[in-house]
Amino acid sequence: MPNLTNESGAVMINSDAAASDIAKIKTAMQELTDAQDAIARLKNGAADMQGSIPTAIVEQCERLEKQISNLNSHLTAAQNLISQTVWKYTEMDAQLAQKIQGGSV
Repeated sequence: MPNLTNESGAVMINSDAAASDIAKIKTAMQELTDAQDAIARLKNGAADMQGSIPTAIVEQCERLEKQISNLNSHLTAAQNLISQTVWKYTEMDAQLAQKIQGGSV
């Protein structure tokens, strides 16, 4: 695991790593969306059929659709948290740099 603090113990934020994580999250979200689309097609096809098996397929598809929706929500929240954290620490770094240049630190 990479060191997340510097020698002084200050938290280090790697914006390149954060961008890489966000890209991976976006890829995962797209794959989930593709799976959700396939499930919707399966559900629609099964809905036109008769019997207990098509009914079970529709019920399972609905369960999977909810799970995928929840996963996408969690991934969106993670993406937002990463972006907000990088922004916050970038702002803090800029403010500290300004204070140092102004001689107030």
